[in-house]
Amino acid sequence: MTFKYRPSNKNKSLADMEKAIAGKPQVFEDTIFFESLDLVDSFISPMKAKIIRAIQKHSPQSLYELAQVLDKDQGYIQKEVKFLEGLGVLEIESVKDAGRARSVPKVLYDKFIIDLNESDEALMAV
Repeated sequence: MTFKYRPSNKNKSLADMEKAIAGKPQVFEDTIFFESLDLVDSFISPMKAKIIRAIQKHSPQSLYELAQVLDKDQGYIQKEVKFLEGLGVLEIESVKDAGRARSVPKVLYDKFIIDLNESDEALMAV
């Protein structure tokens, strides 16, 4: 999965729309674009990285177990996991075990790339 910082640019957006109308897809599989550094920062937090790594390393069988591994409140972990699931980074599998449902988190990618190269000029203006 690649996360790219691409500042909002009306001319670029219009050009992308024209390409899409002409039948050239403007969807990039396994890439998420962020229009501001604040949005990039909201994803690239130390806790979100710890959550991803803990899932990869420990393969927790529930969000409760993940919260225990990280020594954090289960409600907080659930909120962060939902955010990552919404980005398409994680998948939550609902498993019934002895009549009880549990949510098992799975990381969907082995590697994450943060790409700021396209926006070097914009970074200089910050």
